[in-house]
Amino acid sequence: PVAVSAAFHEVAGKIKKAYPKETRASGTTASVAFLDCPSGSGKGPLRLRAAFVGDSSIVYGRRSVEGGAWQVRQLGVDHKPDREDELQRISAAGGEVWRGDPPRLLCSVGGLAMSRSLGDFAAAECGLTCEPEVPQEVILEGGFEHMLLICSDGVWDFIEPVTAVRLAARFPPQSAQVAAEKLAVKAQSRWQENESGMIDDITVCMVRIVLGKGT
Repeated sequence: PVAVSAAFHEVAGKIKKAYPKETRASGTTASVAFLDCPSGSGKGPLRLRAAFVGDSSIVYGRRSVEGGAWQVRQLGVDHKPDREDELQRISAAGGEVWRGDPPRLLCSVGGLAMSRSLGDFAAAECGLTCEPEVPQEVILEGGFEHMLLICSDGVWDFIEPVTAVRLAARFPPQSAQVAAEKLAVKAQSRWQENESGMIDDITVCMVRIVLGKGT
């Protein structure tokens, strides 16, 4: 966690230095995932570690290689200004949250729908931070097919995690690119149906790993 935190703060500092004017009222979510072998030998189960700021949620799913239902969960909870612990942190920093739809962190340049990001430095004095949250690591066990989805809120605003995993799972692991594109298209169509043509940013990153028993 210490190294991850340092990396996020370093990136934020470099962004601010390179684009001081633009990043006062502009920023981005950031979600990262790292797969490695805890033993360091290249053998044994894989370990999934993640970190994020903002609301580009990281979703993990798995199912037995013999078939059956997918077990799906989100790694961490999005950094929304009205999340109870985020609201308390913002209030302690002297910030204020507008309880509308969506809730927004108020600052001198407007309101942000996130409470953590890279950039948006005008809101730093109001409680915004680039400090990442690090969910509990996941061990990818043998005998299961594993799926990792990292998507922007343009996907999650209209597609539930379990629905996204099931949609992507219609395609074989070797067709992960096609599955990701289909998920993005589905999200786009949902926006067009529900928001009169308005479409939020839509990004889909997907990893599929099949580990046989005893792996």
